[in-house]
Amino acid sequence: MPAQITLDIDYDFDFSLVAISCFEWEYRLAWLINKKLGSNLVRDEDLEVRFKSDQSYHALYTGACNDGECKLALIKNREADGIMMPELVQIDYMLKIEDAYSNAEDYVKKLREITQIQGAYLIDVEKLRYKEYLITE
Repeated sequence: MPAQITLDIDYDFDFSLVAISCFEWEYRLAWLINKKLGSNLVRDEDLEVRFKSDQSYHALYTGACNDGECKLALIKNREADGIMMPELVQIDYMLKIEDAYSNAEDYVKKLREITQIQGAYLIDVEKLRYKEYLITE
């Protein structure tokens, strides 16, 4: 009988995640964030999410801050064909921030200054059930 090998991958979730409630279309929100943060979010390939029998595609915008020190990813949580993070059903978008030199709360404060955003707050990534879907690279 052949030996069975199990590959156990342990991801490093070394990023901050901001939950955003906003009724704007994703391209408009990306533009507003670019304008406020001085970033360069651009449309990327949709993020494919597979549950047991369902599959959904979520809009993804990636880019960097104006100083190039951080990487950003704007992900649409709710699409017509499914929700990416079921435990965050009330959230429209998530902004993933990979920045070792800055406080994520600074980004939240700037996002809250955008009038079209109804709410923005930090999420504890470790508490998310499907956090592996946030790996965009």
